[in-house]
Amino acid sequence: MNAPVSRFLSVSSARPRFARMRSSRIALRLAGSAAAGILLAAAGRGAAAQSFTRVLDPANRVVTDTGNSGGGCWVDLDDDGDLDLLVANGNLVSQANALYLNTGAGTFVKVTTGAVVTDGGSSIGGTFGDYDGDGRLDLFVTNRNNFGNFLYHGEGDTLFTKVTETPPVTDISNSNSSSWVDVDGDGDLDLYVVNFEATDFLYRNDGGTFVSVNAPPLAGTSSSIPGAWADYDADRDPDLFLGIAGSVDDVLWRNEGELDFTSIPFSDGRTTLGASWGDYDNDGDLDLVAPSFLNEATVLYRNEGAPDYTLTPDNASPVSNTFANAVGSGWGDYDNDGDLDLFMGANAQNNILFENQGPPSYDLVRVTTGTLVTGGGNSFGCVWGDYDGDGQLDLFVANQQNQINFLYHNDGNANHWLTVRCAGTASNPTAIGARVHVRATIGGSPRWQLQEVAAQSGYNSQNLDLHFGLGDATVVDSLWIEWPSGIDQVLVAVAPDRLLRVTESASSSTGDPADGTGLRLQWDGGRREVRYALPEDGEVMLALFDVGGRQVRSLVLGDRSRGVHRVGIGDPLPHGIFLGRLQFRSSSRVGEATVRIVSLR
Repeated sequence: MNAPVSRFLSVSSARPRFARMRSSRIALRLAGSAAAGILLAAAGRGAAAQSFTRVLDPANRVVTDTGNSGGGCWVDLDDDGDLDLLVANGNLVSQANALYLNTGAGTFVKVTTGAVVTDGGSSIGGTFGDYDGDGRLDLFVTNRNNFGNFLYHGEGDTLFTKVTETPPVTDISNSNSSSWVDVDGDGDLDLYVVNFEATDFLYRNDGGTFVSVNAPPLAGTSSSIPGAWADYDADRDPDLFLGIAGSVDDVLWRNEGELDFTSIPFSDGRTTLGASWGDYDNDGDLDLVAPSFLNEATVLYRNEGAPDYTLTPDNASPVSNTFANAVGSGWGDYDNDGDLDLFMGANAQNNILFENQGPPSYDLVRVTTGTLVTGGGNSFGCVWGDYDGDGQLDLFVANQQNQINFLYHNDGNANHWLTVRCAGTASNPTAIGARVHVRATIGGSPRWQLQEVAAQSGYNSQNLDLHFGLGDATVVDSLWIEWPSGIDQVLVAVAPDRLLRVTESASSSTGDPADGTGLRLQWDGGRREVRYALPEDGEVMLALFDVGGRQVRSLVLGDRSRGVHRVGIGDPLPHGIFLGRLQFRSSSRVGEATVRIVSLR
């Protein structure tokens, strides 16, 4: 049990934005005391410049195999804590895909048996997800040129069974990308397939079998290439960005629920081959980068947040003034300073890297020196991943035209970090769509970061782990997960510099039984009151905050007894979104719970 503390957990002056929401449920868990998370102080933003080393080991098949590689997936197939790698090969010709098993020592062994690596196809990408809820990762592979797509049922480790009788593999088209997504919010993974010059496919998961669905994103025929799902408007359902080739505008499909989508067209008219969502300015909502091919300008869209969540082109950013044959993209905090940097793969040109300068402006500055941006190839997909577990994001880049692929080892710095791996229970087991907020004090100032678990990013690439750079922070004050099911789960005082596995709380409103906190916090809009339950006698602070982190009302401050309590909020709140925050301290424990409050006045 945690030792007593002499003060309440601090309330941040910088909160993430909150949005229109569905009813949510709160679960709280203490992840260890702050003292348990204290390590030796490390360098912050003033640390030495980051460097990478290109891996050229002739015994490493990842960097010696050739192929027409489209994208890569970092995924822990054997659940041993390190990342394995799938590379999709083929594109315009028939080639076998490649699977590399991480030995745990920063080296890889190529898997040579099994359907995944012996089926030849015009493969361009893959996406992993547990579609039948058996605890094992399944794989869908996208093939171009009407070859027919592949579905593999995971049997554990690197063993897969090829599925042959299901619409996702019997429907034939010129497929360009695919994503697992819980589009209907029922707790299992559906499948979306993007087709070129044809209608896309949407398959609804019905108890582990797939049923074709005709929904608005499928309407009409377009030259779609990337399909990037994310909850950009923070309403607990996935929205879809479709990148279109040629001089055709891209489109954003906003999910209204019940398979109802609203089309939001963009005025870009570029050949968009990739797309990645990421909160690069740390304001609590997801922004978007859409790389463009044919030496056209990439577009960086800044999310304006509540209430409308408008995506506005940031035309002043160097990203939006980059003209290249850009294809893949990936957000990742490669220098662990607490903000997302950006890498883009370019075809027949040098690849592109932008370093985020952090607060207050979060300017993205192009990096012009170093091995990442001077060794050009016919690059398509790219994906960050800490393959050797040293807390530094490494980088895989897939190359076309039978070139060898690139693997870059991050030489690192002394900054702290945290990698989060989520597992759903009420939500889909792979936790695709879960949004993770992390708060830590970096350089003396509290900072929130947001990332979302995605089945696809950039160009046919994937990493289910979320990596947060923490700078000189020696503890994560709060880690808040918005699960797709509607459950909100909060961990406090999380120790950094590790892989943290978080399983979705099975309780709808109570704390994790494993730590016995038993805190409950609920909002009753009809009575305009907050109800809270305490596991034992202790001190309580209950207050309301607006989306900017400012306290707007203090409800409770002082000693309270064990049991259930009710408190009215007084005068009606103005229209907007608010956060109720309960902090509790007794002789044996501390705890915290939050609840979101929507005022439609």
